[in-house]
Amino acid sequence: MGADAPVGGMNVSDSQTPAAPVAGSRRRQWVAAASLIAAFTVLVGCAQTIAGTAGTAAGQGTTTSSSTSKSSSSTSRTSSTSASTTSSRSSESSTSSSSSSSSTETSTSTSFTGNPDNLPVTAPGTTLTFNDPATVPVTTILGADALLTFSKVTLTKGTTADWATLGVKPEDAKDNVPWYINLTITQVAGAKVSDDILDSDLWAYTPDGSFVMPSFFIDDNNSLCPRSLSPSDYTIGSSYPSCNVLAAGPNDVVDRVTFEGVFDGPYSADPVTWK
Repeated sequence: MGADAPVGGMNVSDSQTPAAPVAGSRRRQWVAAASLIAAFTVLVGCAQTIAGTAGTAAGQGTTTSSSTSKSSSSTSRTSSTSASTTSSRSSESSTSSSSSSSSTETSTSTSFTGNPDNLPVTAPGTTLTFNDPATVPVTTILGADALLTFSKVTLTKGTTADWATLGVKPEDAKDNVPWYINLTITQVAGAKVSDDILDSDLWAYTPDGSFVMPSFFIDDNNSLCPRSLSPSDYTIGSSYPSCNVLAAGPNDVVDRVTFEGVFDGPYSADPVTWK
């Protein structure tokens, strides 16, 4: 295999033969289940916050503050870590013509309500280098439409020793190695998307197109890759940092991050790619 090559500012080794491909329908089912679990987690977190605030008010006989703190349990990891962590990209996605590095911008679909002023967006199929920004139409875990800019996107490889800091038990980590997607998310237009998951349409792949699974059982308050919902006061013009943990095989190379949007949208067949 070739020599080590930099990926998102970090040197990693070439991957060995990836896991056997998995049918696109299985990836669709996994993503649908993950989205449902994440949405349920967000709703439970909000309900716990409301119930806790109401209970405090009842016990003290006072009016609660209009500012409700966010539940620390709001964002559970929604995917499973297994010894085999890569699967093939959905077969339903057509072969992309995005091999060029074009960043031509185009307006969003009329069915998308998060861009009422028809602001320009990064075109499907655009290939970017890490840290380049992309402005894309996003439908969040809770179903809100918003125009967001993903900037400062990086992809770095961790070590197996990181799992303990991330709060993952050794039996769950197995022989996997964590990788980290870091980015900054800025709202450009659209509905209110506070206390929501805004980057669930970001995915990662190996050079041969094998899908890399996100990790789960992560302690959201860990010091290496903390992840939270968008802030309670998040609004148009606001930004916040986000981090996602992937679980790859010990010899896998993860070399790209993609934004694929909803399954039936233009970005699903022709994603924006950072590499």
